[in-house]
Amino acid sequence: MKVAIVGYGVEGVSSLRHWQAGGHDVTVCDQNLELELPDGVSAHLGPDYLKQLDEYDLIVRTAGLNPDKIIKANSPEIASKITSATNEFYRLSPTKNIIGVTGTKGKGTTSTLIYQLLKAAGKTVHLGGNIGVSALDLLEQNIQADDWVVLEQSSFQLCDQTYSPHIAVCLMVVPEHLDWHADMEEYTTAKQQLFAWQKHDDIAIFDRLSQHSVDIASISMAEKTSYEVPTRGAEPAEQTGAYVSGEQIYIDGTPVCSSSDVKLLGRHNLENVCAALLATWDLIGQNTDLV
Repeated sequence: MKVAIVGYGVEGVSSLRHWQAGGHDVTVCDQNLELELPDGVSAHLGPDYLKQLDEYDLIVRTAGLNPDKIIKANSPEIASKITSATNEFYRLSPTKNIIGVTGTKGKGTTSTLIYQLLKAAGKTVHLGGNIGVSALDLLEQNIQADDWVVLEQSSFQLCDQTYSPHIAVCLMVVPEHLDWHADMEEYTTAKQQLFAWQKHDDIAIFDRLSQHSVDIASISMAEKTSYEVPTRGAEPAEQTGAYVSGEQIYIDGTPVCSSSDVKLLGRHNLENVCAALLATWDLIGQNTDLV
């Protein structure tokens, strides 16, 4: 199969290694004419690197490259050939125990909290995506079927994703990256892809005080649950899911910990903690000693 790796950053390096290992005919396409590549790697470099991609069977875009640019430089028919390293990870992952986290702010913090909670519960956990290790490189970590994977996912990675995690988490969402996305609708539609492919036995988690988060998760067929951190001194509108009431964090009426136990500064981090707790509560056996 002829494969074009379009964009040769950290993800591109990982993608080149992955598709070469599969025995494919791989070409790296990048605008940098001075790009240094491993010996023997075919290249299509320079300002026209997005053109004439129709000849390839598969086009692997780097996350920072909007797929619309590839389509506009070629033809609408090329859209079906475009994929990403993240899509490939979901396709090949030995485990379906994947937790995906998106949102505008707090993705890295929440993903790390989920990772730490699962590790404290004795799970074998792999953390990557938009944080630390690229998704494809996780496949080199000898993931087992009962392991857990936590992926931080940006709208750049999600815009053409065709898989959803078992547990999808959407944090607060406000306008961002509107220089990359055409408008706010395109931005939120990209994030919806984290939930769009879920099934009835999956779990969708959202911030019920963020209307964009509510709307993004609404597309999911999965069981839905949410969290709420009201302004200081106010009480939550709902006492379901995870929420802060007074100085206590609760899940479905069960006190989990005091907000003063959270060492991360800022009330926004209580939102991240609530999201992480809700994503892992049953997985850690509802054990407050692990929190």
